[in-house]
Order: sequence, then C-alpha cells, then structure tokens
Amino acid sequence: LSPVHRALHCTPASLLCTATTMAARAFVLLSFLVAVITALPARRTGSNAQCGTTIPNMTVGTSNVWEGVVADAATCCARCLATPNCIVWEFAPALTTSAKSGFNCWAKDNTEGNHSAADRISSVVPHKPQTASVDVSVGAAVLSHTSPGYVSWNIDTSRNRQFFNLDFTSPKLRYLASNLPNHLRVGGSGGDYLLYRFGNTTKATCNEPPIDGNNCLNQTWWDDLNGFAAAAGVKMVFGLNICPRDANDDGYGKPMTTCSSTAGRWDPSNTRALLEYSIAKNYTIWGLELGNERNSQSSAESQALDFGVLHTLVEDLWGTGPAGQVGSKAGTAKPFLLGPDPHSVKSSGSLDGTLKYISDFMNTVSAHKFEDAFAAITHHEYIEIAIDDGSYHDPSRLNLTAFVARGMNKTIKSLWPTTQVWAGEIGPHNGGSPGCSQGGRWANFGDSFWYADALGAKAANGYSVFARQDFIGIDYALLDCVTHDPLPDYFVAVLFHRLMGTAVLPVGVSPTPPGGALRAYAHCSADGSGGVTYLLINVAEQLTLEVSLGASQPAHNEFYLTGHPTQGVVQLNGSPLSLQDGKLPALNGKAVPSGSDIHLDPLSIMFVTMPTQHPACASQP
Repeated sequence: LSPVHRALHCTPASLLCTATTMAARAFVLLSFLVAVITALPARRTGSNAQCGTTIPNMTVGTSNVWEGVVADAATCCARCLATPNCIVWEFAPALTTSAKSGFNCWAKDNTEGNHSAADRISSVVPHKPQTASVDVSVGAAVLSHTSPGYVSWNIDTSRNRQFFNLDFTSPKLRYLASNLPNHLRVGGSGGDYLLYRFGNTTKATCNEPPIDGNNCLNQTWWDDLNGFAAAAGVKMVFGLNICPRDANDDGYGKPMTTCSSTAGRWDPSNTRALLEYSIAKNYTIWGLELGNERNSQSSAESQALDFGVLHTLVEDLWGTGPAGQVGSKAGTAKPFLLGPDPHSVKSSGSLDGTLKYISDFMNTVSAHKFEDAFAAITHHEYIEIAIDDGSYHDPSRLNLTAFVARGMNKTIKSLWPTTQVWAGEIGPHNGGSPGCSQGGRWANFGDSFWYADALGAKAANGYSVFARQDFIGIDYALLDCVTHDPLPDYFVAVLFHRLMGTAVLPVGVSPTPPGGALRAYAHCSADGSGGVTYLLINVAEQLTLEVSLGASQPAHNEFYLTGHPTQGVVQLNGSPLSLQDGKLPALNGKAVPSGSDIHLDPLSIMFVTMPTQHPACASQP
C-alpha cells in the first residue's frame, strides 16, 4: 500500500497501523492536498470567468464605486466582485501609490463616457446579478402639449435615399404609412437638387434623366406622391428648391454647386407651375418649406427674404385668409410656411451658431410682417449614435437631445411665443450612408433606445412635432429598404402614437439608479381615459430595474420591448413582431395585477398604461 493509501485507510486496530504511520497520517494528507492545489491552473485575469475577458482601451465609466491600491489585476477584479453595483474594473499595472491619483484600481458602475488608457487592463464583469429599486412619480400639472401628429416622419427626395426608386402606389407602403397618420415631410438635401417638369419647364431644361447633379420631378411622380399622402391620411409638408435665383438664371438646370449664391432673390417660377398644377388637381399641401440646411451656405436674412417671395406667391395663388383654411382663390386649404431647417449640433459642439441663425431668420420675417404665415420653426438634428461604440445607450450622448431642445425652445418662444417648435428632420445618423443594404444597417433594436428616448425628451421640452428621418430609403429608416418590412423603430413609433397622448407630465425618479440607467417619461394616455402612460427605458447593460409607479402599484398594462441591439427584430412581451398576412399584429399589452413591481431587464424598453385617473389628465382629450 502507498503511504497515502495507508494513511487514509488504517485504523488503530489495524496490523498495518504502527505508531509511525498514525503520526505521519496528518502530514501525508496535508502534503497531498498542497500538491493537488499547486497543480491547479493559476488564476489569471482575462481567463477567469468571474473576471471577464480583459480588453485594452475599452470604454469604461467615469463613476467610481471604489478606488484604491491593489497588488495585481486579479485583486482588482476581486474588489469589483465584492463591491455593490460594480460592473467593470480597471487596473493600471504601472501605477503605484506615488501616481497622480494615488490609486491603481478602480471599480465602476457603468461603461459610458470614458476610454481606458492603452496601458491599463479593464474588463466588464459578466453575469454579475445587479438590481436597483426605483420609484417613478408624475407631477400634478401638465408640463406641455404636443401636436396630435407628434410622431411624424420624412421621405427624403435625394436620389441616394431611393426617392426615385419608390413606388408610391404600393398598397404595402400605403398601409404601413396609414398607421402613422400624422405629418409627412418630403424634402432633405435632394430638395435643392429637385426641379419640377411643369409649365414651361421642359424635359431638356429639367434634366431628365438627371445631369449636373439635378433631378426632375415630373407629373407622374407628383401625382403618385399626393395619392400616397391621401391614402395614408397624412398632412404633407413639401420642401421647395431654393436654388433658382433671379440674378443668375439660365433655366432651372443650375447644379447644386452654384446654389451657394445668394445674389438676387429666389426665383419662384418653377414652383409657381408646380403649385398651379396642384391647385387644379385639388391636391392639399399642408405646408411648404424653402431650402434645406442653408445655415452653412447663406445668411439667415437672405433665406428669410426668400421666404418673403414664397409668402407673396402663396397669397397670389390662394388669396386672402389664414393658412390652413380654404383661400379666396383656390378650392384647397392655404399652405402654412415652415422653416428655416438649419442643421444643429451633432455628437458635440456649440449650439450658439444655430440659435443665432434661427433668431436672425425670425427677426427678419417679423420685420417684414408675415410671421403669421408660419406654423412652426423647424431645425434638423443628428446626435450620431452607433451600436459599435455603445453610444446608442450612453446617457451622456442621449442627453444631447434634451440639451438641444431646451436651447431651441427658449430661443423660439422668446420671439414667437405661440409658434410651434418642430424637429423637422431628426435621426440617429447623418449622411455618408451606404446605399440600400441589409449589411451594416443602423436601424436595429439598438437604435430604438435613441428613438424612444428622443421622442420622450423632445415632448418633455415643448416640441409639437418629431419628424423622423426617414420612413424608407436608407439604412436607418423605419422600414427595411429592401423588403419594406417594419424595423424595430417603426413599432416604437406606432406604440408611442397609440399610447402616449398630447399632454406631457413632469416625471421624477428616486433614487437615481447607478449610471443614470433609467430614462422615464409620462403623458396622459392617448385613449382619453384620464390615466397615465409611462415610457421607461433601461439603458444599462447589466443592471435590472424594479420600478414602482406608486405606493399601491395599481394594476396596469405592460408593452415590453426587448431584442438584441445589433438585430432588426424586436419582441413585444416576448413575441417577435412582424407583419402577419401583410398586416400589423395586435400590439396588445400584458395585463399585470396590482401590487406587482415593473421589471426592466438590462437594455429594454417598456410602455406602461396606468388606468388609474390622474387629476391633470381628467380633462385632456
């Protein structure tokens, strides 16, 4: 028998158990265990499942829940595992207590806002269960109101947005548009390339097929577009080409490269022919814009004076009377004016230049006394979110939406207090997109975190309309540009339109969850019941939220949206959403009994309808 065997199996009565054997048993067992432990693989940061895979220069948070000095990366990881709310750790091997901060290990509760230095080791701790309890409350009074057509959308007239490849007679497109029967804004950069083959504008001068960068809108396209708008029940806002100038006209074939000229005034001849045709066909154009993102190409005063020419044209064609009502000359409602559509900030930068452009534009319009013709002051916005860098759920990036909204609302309302503020073209990503492709698409479920949050933030900051760029035609649209099937953002839009009413309520969140994980908004319910509908968004990657909406947590309905950030499929209460026999599925909520907290998994979105009447909602439509 081996010494280990003898040590394990002998007894005092055994002939094999000598005194020496008994004395050696403890030593043999201890030696055996030490040998076994020594033979085990050494713990290494990066391969230990609890520590996660170490990543150089990864995005780590700026909020520390613990910081100090440790011996190595494994100990830093252990610190994170032992610290409540820690989801990511960062270790700096070269730093000692004499380093600038005095620390070489940081335990963090979020992964947004900062890149780890290249010489540091960092890792997200996987599968570490975390839960935070949050109370969400609403104020007693209505904060603001949106338009009934708040959830609106665009169709871009640019060739690279497929405008000339779309079939506006398609029953499928018309059906999907009819589920968002609000405002349709037709325009974009392509609008200042677009010429109209009406009146004296011939096929040759309209450049059909397109040459020199210009495109031609003929009667067939215009008829189909108006038929599409009528079938969908939307109010169309059309963006006019501002480029033709009376000082340098040689026909309407000027390429966009010369559109920076502001010599003379806008030449309305081509537009007049388009509008005269529309009046004869009894087409209703709800609103007109003039020029797209001109703040980088001309002065606000020049654009305002061009709008003065448009105002005179509208008065001449429709006659006297307020916009929105049938004029004295035409049998259709007189169009409103909307503008000036400047670009605002992207992922960073000052808003001051855009606000000055808008105020200069408005002051010039007021000086010429036609501000009553305007339904809204509009601007464009792209805060540039992406899936690969995590910005789609980064609170600091998402906060830009409200930052822009506050500046715009303050400036516009200080000059024209009763005029609406519109996000006239707003999307997750601006320009430079590939053509129609299902590869590398932006419009996946991850994009819905920006979209849902932006819808809530703009409404909470006094906006009347949110015109999403765009409905179809590019990689970040509401519909797949190949199949025309709805993408996750489309379902977010439909649910917001159906559930969130026009009355916006102030919201309080207490306590603030780690990393600002919860984005919360509330409106009086769209069904007119007097209840409240909440929009709750968990932007954390590893934090589950248990949300209470009141001391008694009454019975409610949940519309719970989940999915993978990189995929174009969204689930409602666990069921994937897609067309069924060409129609939308029933977008029903899940009934939850009273006393049940709301459970929000990491990276999820939920609409909650609360039937209990709120005093501020009792009189709301």
